[in-house]
Amino acid sequence: MPGATDFRTPNLAWKRRFRQQTQSKPDPLETPGISTPDRPSRPPAGEGRLCFQAPPDRPAPASGCHPAPTHRGRGGARPTLDPSAPSDVDRGHLPRPALAAQRIVSLLPSATELVCALGLGDRLVGVTHECDGPPEVGDLPPVTRTLIPPAATSGEIDALVRERFEAAGDDRPALYTLDEDALAALDPDLIVTQALCDVCAVAEADVQAAACRLPGSPRVLNLEPTTLAGVFASIDAVGCAAGVDAGPVVRALDARVRAVTERVSGRARPRVVVLEWLDPPFSAGHWNPELVRLAGGAEVIGQEGAPSRTLDWAEVVRAAPDIVVVACCGFTPERALKDVGAFDGVAGWETVPAARDGRVVVVDGSGLFARPGPRLVEAVELLAHLFHPDVQPRPDGVAPPVWLPGLPVAA
Repeated sequence: MPGATDFRTPNLAWKRRFRQQTQSKPDPLETPGISTPDRPSRPPAGEGRLCFQAPPDRPAPASGCHPAPTHRGRGGARPTLDPSAPSDVDRGHLPRPALAAQRIVSLLPSATELVCALGLGDRLVGVTHECDGPPEVGDLPPVTRTLIPPAATSGEIDALVRERFEAAGDDRPALYTLDEDALAALDPDLIVTQALCDVCAVAEADVQAAACRLPGSPRVLNLEPTTLAGVFASIDAVGCAAGVDAGPVVRALDARVRAVTERVSGRARPRVVVLEWLDPPFSAGHWNPELVRLAGGAEVIGQEGAPSRTLDWAEVVRAAPDIVVVACCGFTPERALKDVGAFDGVAGWETVPAARDGRVVVVDGSGLFARPGPRLVEAVELLAHLFHPDVQPRPDGVAPPVWLPGLPVAA
């Protein structure tokens, strides 16, 4: 069914496409521990990974609630990560929770994948309506739903999200709802969510309020990574909450990234533009330009750690990319292909090297690029395959990308 398979509500698209309205400065957090041809490996800024540390401006929880442990991707405490180093928990700096989480509800598809990557799938008791992997989560009850019509076009979705941001207070239309009765029935002791943007998932305030109303007052863990280092720190944070060592998982992911950077080291970097939306066009945001760099490309519009932003097609034409990667947030390749007609009629599009040479490619924006979880490593591997296919194979289990045909050269 298109509503259940081809069209995953692109909530993460809204997060990065509109985050610039709530963030004035990009996140300067870089990726310690990852070597590239442009930047050698450097030690982390702090002593190691941080598990839970609330920023100083975080409000006190309501009476009876646990403090909300958090990884802040914006402001407040910023965890940094050396994937080869033991965590602060392992050093004895931060003791693991006395009661490790046994009943976890995930309110983010990326968090669901992250929990399962840690081998904690058997502790998941509830997920979101968008969680579509790994396969073992398919039978778990959803505790959220979207109010965006499943048949909405990309332009209609964009208009709805803009309306959400432009409205004020109680007049602001909801995009997601939380089924508190279902949540209470699941009796979670840990709820994993985010607080970076109210339009990418159920608002953090709603989650906190619901948690405080539950009999057991479960902990609420906010994951807000904007870089690959932040994703690794999020894995560590969930491991801390569950009382398991995330080190092996993080080190294995980091080793795969290092293998890619070694393969592409010293090779010519193609000029790349990653588009996260087509109607209207949006640049790549936060971690995606970093993934391009790690894969041996040069993102010529998006900036590492910075939010995505609305583009004018003329800006894309002026950038003259060698490769255009269409990674529409929340969309499978099949759904994204319905929007590639946006290229038709773009003034000067036939002069863009990528369009002329058949180097516009549609990839799985939903599964690989929009979710800040362990599959971002697969995205690095896929990008390296697109840029340097002679040295980097397509990662196992990743569907082949769809290349659009080249345009005839203008007379």
